[in-house]
Amino acid sequence: MIRSLRDAQEWHRSARTLARLIQRLVAQHLNDESRDKTLGETIFRDKEFGAADAGISLPKMVETVLDELDDLVILLYFSVFEADVRERALQELQNQSLPKHPILTKVFQSAKDEIESGSFKRLTDAYGQDVPELRTQVDQVREYRNWVAHGRNGAPKNNVKPGDALLRLKQFMTLLDPPPPVDS
Repeated sequence: MIRSLRDAQEWHRSARTLARLIQRLVAQHLNDESRDKTLGETIFRDKEFGAADAGISLPKMVETVLDELDDLVILLYFSVFEADVRERALQELQNQSLPKHPILTKVFQSAKDEIESGSFKRLTDAYGQDVPELRTQVDQVREYRNWVAHGRNGAPKNNVKPGDALLRLKQFMTLLDPPPPVDS
């Protein structure tokens, strides 16, 4: 299960590696074919590969996966990041002593609702107020994620690569880490 940016990064690495290994496997067997072996005598002896060849080009399938993987992993990275930020903010709120007064209890509930399902940009703005450049970079990842998630209509406002997105999101997460204890 993917629950952290590290988990998502590992999934991305695994998916990319697996697709490239399949690409290599298919290419190797296609080369075998050119040496007087047919695919039926090589890779398609396996019934799953044989069934996949029925009108579907394996090289084309791998190309499709690799073409889409980077955009999909940015969507995944940001989703994991958002869930983590919201969870940490909720934890911080719950660590506060809850007031007894009904008005203040209602304010705490409103804050909880806002953290759980309100504007995520407001959360990143609040946490990132002291680092506007990093906050802007995270906003760029969010905008790119939204572009992917909503059908990639038009050109993206900015082009974010998976490695850049992961670095920005990890840097932002350090803002949420508690400060180290001060030695006296």
